[in-house]
Amino acid sequence: AHNDIRGLTERLDVMRWGHAMIRPTPGFIWGTDRRLAAAPFRGIHFAGADLSGIPIFEEALHHGTRNATVRNTPTGRGLFAHAAAAAGDAILELDGEVLASPSVYSVQVGEQEHLHPHRDALANDDTERSRWRFLNHSCDPNCWMDGRTLRARRAIAAGDQLTFVYNCTEWSMDVPFDCACGACDGSQVRGYAHLDAEARARRDAHAAPYLRARAMHGHA
Repeated sequence: AHNDIRGLTERLDVMRWGHAMIRPTPGFIWGTDRRLAAAPFRGIHFAGADLSGIPIFEEALHHGTRNATVRNTPTGRGLFAHAAAAAGDAILELDGEVLASPSVYSVQVGEQEHLHPHRDALANDDTERSRWRFLNHSCDPNCWMDGRTLRARRAIAAGDQLTFVYNCTEWSMDVPFDCACGACDGSQVRGYAHLDAEARARRDAHAAPYLRARAMHGHA
């Protein structure tokens, strides 16, 4: 400390910061108060140890993953809404590793940026981490990508499968495929670069800005 600290000190404020931890009372865990506190508000899902009634960080972290769940579908697996959402609500934030090249699991988030699922999640088939990789394509989607945020395009009910248009984020698909969404004639999904002017016009309201800018400048 400074040699003259006593003479230089004019004021000393002492505060005590508590380390708050929940101490549940009998009936709390299965009671109405906890269920009401855990209920989502539109697209907002609350996370906290208080929601479990026990002061464990891992429990709080788990609550933050309840907004969508992975389930089996006729064509594999998909991501389904845990709770209802209104148009414009944020449903999911995409996490992972950004690389310069795409893969079958990646989502393009910039002109030369492709978001990949966490490698250990893929290796271990972890459906809790990077669960966005289970989002399926649809030509009549109920969601769209706003940067790295998945948003509802229209009202979504709890239990609805969450889908978006791959052509609205990908310039050119690493692995093109024939659509099986049931809302089209089975056209091939290849990416924004392969859409004609009419198809682009139908999608431009939710197409990523980097796709529109690249098309405007005539880049291949």
